[in-house]
Amino acid sequence: MKFGRMLYVFLFLIPALSAPFLDEYILYIFNLIFIFLIITLGYNLVMGFGGQITLCQGAFAALGAYISAVITIKLGINFWISLPIAAVITTVIGFLIGLPAVRLSGHYLALVTLGFNTIVEIVARVWDSMTKGSFGLIVPKPVLPFVDFSKDIHFFYTNLVITAALLVIAINLVNSKVGRALTSIRDSEIASASLGISLVKYKTVAFMLSAFYGAIGGGLYGATIGLITPDDFSLYRVLKLLTMIIVGGLSSIPGTILGTAVLTILPEVLRVFKDFEELVYGIILILCLKFLPGGLISFLEKTKELGLIFRGN
Repeated sequence: MKFGRMLYVFLFLIPALSAPFLDEYILYIFNLIFIFLIITLGYNLVMGFGGQITLCQGAFAALGAYISAVITIKLGINFWISLPIAAVITTVIGFLIGLPAVRLSGHYLALVTLGFNTIVEIVARVWDSMTKGSFGLIVPKPVLPFVDFSKDIHFFYTNLVITAALLVIAINLVNSKVGRALTSIRDSEIASASLGISLVKYKTVAFMLSAFYGAIGGGLYGATIGLITPDDFSLYRVLKLLTMIIVGGLSSIPGTILGTAVLTILPEVLRVFKDFEELVYGIILILCLKFLPGGLISFLEKTKELGLIFRGN
C-alpha cells in the first residue's frame, strides 16, 4: 500500500471508526489536525506546487475566521452560510493580492506577502468595534438540525468530512491541467512561457486557491475553538504552517498530511518545553532543510525502497 493511502486510512478511516470511544482531548487534537491540514493544503498548492514563496497564509485564515464570525454575529446568518461567503470574499482578495504579487519572485514576493499578513493582523488588533481587538472575538457555536456542536465529536465528524472533501479536490487539482501548469512554472518560468503557459494566470489561480483553503480552515478554526484573536494568525503562526509543509514535504499531498499531523501533535507531547516551542520548531526546520530537503515523506519513501532492495537480496 502506498504511503499516501496509508496516511488517508490513519487520518480519516481509523479515527472515524474509533471517535465514539475517544476522549474530548483526543478529539480536540484531531480537530486541530483537520483544520490545519486544510490551511496547509492551500499553502502547499501555492508554495510547493506553484513555487511562490509567500508569507500571507495566516492573513487568508484570519480573513476567513473574522469575516465568517462577523457575518454570523452582526447579520444573524447561519455559520454554514457565512463560511462559504467568507471563503468567496477571501478568494477575491487573494485574486487582488495575487495580480500584482505574481510579477515579483523570491524574497521580494515574500516581503510583499509578509506585509499583507502584517496589515491584516494589525487591522484585526485595532478594529475593536468589529474584531474586539486583542481581547478576542467570541464565535457562537454553529447550528445544524439534530447536531449538537457543544460536543467535540460533532465538530470532529464535520471537520473530517470537510477536510476529506477538500483533500480530494486538492489531489484532483494537482493531477489536472492546473496542477501540471503550476509545477511547470515552479520548475522553469521561461520554459513554461515558451510553451504558452500564462504565468500571470496560473500564479493568480494559485493565490486564489491558497486564499480559499485558508479561509475555510480559518472559519472552521474560529467555530471549533470558539474564540479568535490576532495572535492566532501572527507571523509566528505563518512560520508554523510553513514548517509543517517543509517538514512533511513540499509538492507532496501525503507530505502535507504527515507534516501537519506531526507538528500539531508535537507541542502537546512536548508541553514540558512549552517556553521553548519556537526554538524547537526552528531546530526541526533547520535539521529538515539540512538532512531531509524532501521532507519526512521522502525519508519514508527511501526507507521503503531500501526495504524492497534488502528483501530482493
